[in-house]
Amino acid sequence: MEGLAEQFAQHGGDRPIIALGLAWLRANLPDPIAPRLLHGDFRIGNLMTENGRLTGVLDWELAHLGDFHEDLAFGCMAVWRFGSPLPGFGLGSLDELFDAYEANGGAKVDPARFRFWQVYRTVWWALGCLGMGQTWRSGADRSLERVVVGRRAAEQELDLLLLVEDEAPEAERARAVPSAPTAAPREAGEPSADEILTAVGEWLGLVKERFVGRERFEHAVARNALGIVARELATRSPAEDRVLADDILAGRATLATQGLLARLRRSALTKLAADQPKYPSLALARGKWQVS
Repeated sequence: MEGLAEQFAQHGGDRPIIALGLAWLRANLPDPIAPRLLHGDFRIGNLMTENGRLTGVLDWELAHLGDFHEDLAFGCMAVWRFGSPLPGFGLGSLDELFDAYEANGGAKVDPARFRFWQVYRTVWWALGCLGMGQTWRSGADRSLERVVVGRRAAEQELDLLLLVEDEAPEAERARAVPSAPTAAPREAGEPSADEILTAVGEWLGLVKERFVGRERFEHAVARNALGIVARELATRSPAEDRVLADDILAGRATLATQGLLARLRRSALTKLAADQPKYPSLALARGKWQVS
């Protein structure tokens, strides 16, 4: 747990929603249980099946000893369900997953421990995404893909709010989300920076068929990167706030603090709309929170 806090500090310690997740983990840390071998990246994308039977499990480089609930929770994260609304690995309900696990030799699942690991791995992956940016900055991996993945932390921040917000007082959950920042469209004068980026992105779309293989993938990543920058310039809504993050970690600001949840909701929505507007949780949150 404190290893995550150290990573957070190394990455700036200035993302309030991640700070909220860390504070929640500290307050809900379960007692230790007998460790088991864990895969560490146990999700539907790493499972091979044939005719309804499991035939292989890929990518064991994150294997470690720990609480078996961690593997179950990891595969149920929204990011690994790829748009499926079904919480159990994207294939069924959590009750169905737990029953199947127990019926096939697994220990009895503790829902509270499962919830802890859902929050833990969501914070873990948010920090992992921020770490991708540092990997790019260090020169260890200067690929375009690496730096763009570094902007996926916003996905986990929104998912994190959806996981823990029910613990806020009813009045805070019902509080209206502030309006989104808007930028007036430029109707005269020289093209703005975001307009130039949009134009380059549109041109890349026209020449898409010129690329093959890996270059075609990197072409798509490049268009995505330009879109992120253009949308960020249009909204100018930074997610960083070191003072607020420190207040949350110190317990001076909580989900019971008047207006905090609504403020974090708006920040998460605006940031994700710039970084990954097609991420499925964005539409889910907008509907749940009744905002556009």
